[in-house]
Amino acid sequence: MRTLALFAFAAFAFSLLVGGIELWWTRQAWMRRHEKTATMLHPFPRDRFRRVRDSRFARARYHVGLFFGFLLAASVGTLLARITYNLLARWF
Repeated sequence: MRTLALFAFAAFAFSLLVGGIELWWTRQAWMRRHEKTATMLHPFPRDRFRRVRDSRFARARYHVGLFFGFLLAASVGTLLARITYNLLARWF
């Protein structure tokens, strides 16, 4: 139970970290876009795709998915580490 609580805390910290990095990248892109005040003669940006911001629900679902993905990966990694440790402990 204590291990699950530690993994849940680590997954929560990981999703907060990813959210902070995403916010930082978004602000940097916004600053770069607004520093250049070139007149656009067409409706699309340079990469030819208009970017539409995701809804809050989609972003929340993304971060919840990251949370559970990290939790699953950490649990599987711990399980594999325990199996490997037990197998090596038998040999030595």
